[in-house]
Amino acid sequence: MILISNSQREEMVRYIDALCEALQPSLGRSTRAYNTVRLAKKLRVRLVSKQPVSASDMQKLLKNSRPRK
Repeated sequence: MILISNSQREEMVRYIDALCEALQPSLGRSTRAYNTVRLAKKLRVRLVSKQPVSASDMQKLLKNSRPRK
C-alpha cells in the first residue's frame, strides 16, 4: 500500500488531465499516444474513486493494515 496526501492525489489528477489534453491532437495518428491516454484515464478514474482520509482516521487504518504475527 502506498500512501499519498490528498493534495498530492489532486495534483496527480490535474497532471493526468494535462497529459490527456496535450496528447489529444495525436490520438488518431499514433497508437502509442492512444494507449497512453487510455491508461492515463484508467488511472485517473482509480485516483478519483479513492476517498480522502482524514489525519485522525489515518492512524487507525495504518494500525489495522499491519500484518500480525
